[in-house]
Amino acid sequence: MSFPTIEFINHGQLIKVQGHWNIISKEAIFLSSKTTSLVVTGLGTAVTALGYFKKGTIGAGMAGFGLAHVVLGILDMFRPSVQN
Repeated sequence: MSFPTIEFINHGQLIKVQGHWNIISKEAIFLSSKTTSLVVTGLGTAVTALGYFKKGTIGAGMAGFGLAHVVLGILDMFRPSVQN
């Protein structure tokens, strides 16, 4: 199995994938900040649930780690973004 060769030119405006040039936007490459926040919050919720069912000190650590990600993901949703 081989991986595609990717080249970027002009700060992400042109991309060459396996010999073919395509014009793309930066939004096509990067997730929006709200999507990233939702992913962090969702993964935090899943880790918290796993920690709750694990029990013991390992479960408590997992639950705390997951809750921290839930809080940070929610706070990140309300953070103002910089517009270029």
